[in-house]
Amino acid sequence: MRRTLSWIFCFVLFLFPHKTVCGQSANQATSQAPTLAEPNPFLRALNNGTWWNSTPAQQKRDFVDGYVAAMATVRRNLLAIFNIDKKQLVAGDPQFNARTDALLNLTGLAEHYDYDVGLTKLETGVDDFYKDPRNTRIRIELALQYVRDTLNGKNAPRDLEKQLNEWREIVTK
Repeated sequence: MRRTLSWIFCFVLFLFPHKTVCGQSANQATSQAPTLAEPNPFLRALNNGTWWNSTPAQQKRDFVDGYVAAMATVRRNLLAIFNIDKKQLVAGDPQFNARTDALLNLTGLAEHYDYDVGLTKLETGVDDFYKDPRNTRIRIELALQYVRDTLNGKNAPRDLEKQLNEWREIVTK
């Protein structure tokens, strides 16, 4: 019986915050300005428009900034590997063609991580992307990719639309 009561006591202490246990009332007036409601943390696991649309503007900016910074780091690292490996190319080497092809693939991969289109434009573009209810279930990284490709103009609009329709088909299955 004592063992059960001690477990219940520990459980109750765990559930209630320290300030409540110390007698601080939740109705006390404070000098702090009211804060915005925190978004549901479980929506982040969805990683799509449902999460994005529930996220406050500042957190969206922070997310886009972090995402672009991470992609820039990956791109820099890939280009650094390219620069090191290209110095080791020797004409006449039996694997010269294979290594050259690998280096060309590496530069193509590095270009995939180029998100230098402007943070504000990227954030606004994702907001606009998720305004279409057909895009709500598309993952955030695909939305960022679509907006980036739309902004930089490297892909034809019909190709982007085809890709977007394929993503919509996949997420509705």
